[in-house]
Amino acid sequence: MSPIFIILICTLLLLLFNYVWSRRKYYKVYWQLPGPLGLPFIGLGLNMLKPEKLLQFVETLSQNYKTPFILWMGGKCFLYVNDPKTVETVFHATQCLNKGDFYNFVSDVIGDGLFTSSGK
Repeated sequence: MSPIFIILICTLLLLLFNYVWSRRKYYKVYWQLPGPLGLPFIGLGLNMLKPEKLLQFVETLSQNYKTPFILWMGGKCFLYVNDPKTVETVFHATQCLNKGDFYNFVSDVIGDGLFTSSGK
């Protein structure tokens, strides 16, 4: 093997280790809550390629797993909750006023509204 190939492999392994280490909090929660096991880097993305089947897929998951449960979409970890008391707690928490990147993407597609607005 050439030294360049060995350096390339070591660099890729270090990048992978850094990626996993930076997300260790997500993995710790992931192993504590139930949920479907996703593939590395893409999560359950293959099951969500067709937007018209997305709600059916999430409904099937909600029937198979007790809430709250974790699911991975791409490299993002999502907590699925459908209990009204828990949802109310989340909506009234001041730490949850600003939404994440997923909501920014959805907001760009469908515009600002009750589901995608942030702040007060």
